[in-house]
Amino acid sequence: CTVTATTTTTTTTTMTTTTTATTTTQVAAPYTYSVRSGNHCGGTSIETWASGGSAGYGSGFVDDLGACKSTCSLHTDCLGFVLRDSDNRCSFWRGGTLAPYATAGNHCYMKACLDVSGTYTVSGGG
Repeated sequence: CTVTATTTTTTTTTMTTTTTATTTTQVAAPYTYSVRSGNHCGGTSIETWASGGSAGYGSGFVDDLGACKSTCSLHTDCLGFVLRDSDNRCSFWRGGTLAPYATAGNHCYMKACLDVSGTYTVSGGG
């Protein structure tokens, strides 16, 4: 999920010559999350991030939905996470192909990319 930012700079070096430089940069686009209440996300558990670090699957992140969203957003392999009602923990990271299914006491947060037109595009599996 990236956005292309183009910057054009115009510099006049003499009265008859104008130099124009254009720089195109790929930057991370903001993510948003859609929630499917009463659902588990399916997919596969992520215990180790693609970068090699521990994902801390199922540990930490009690009463901190914002931190779960931020953490998932930092990892391209994270397509969503499950928030569990019994302890209000949300560090159950999901990857692969998400296929939500009904499960009481769980809520599936699916990561989506906010495109530049302001509509939502699903990131990865649906």
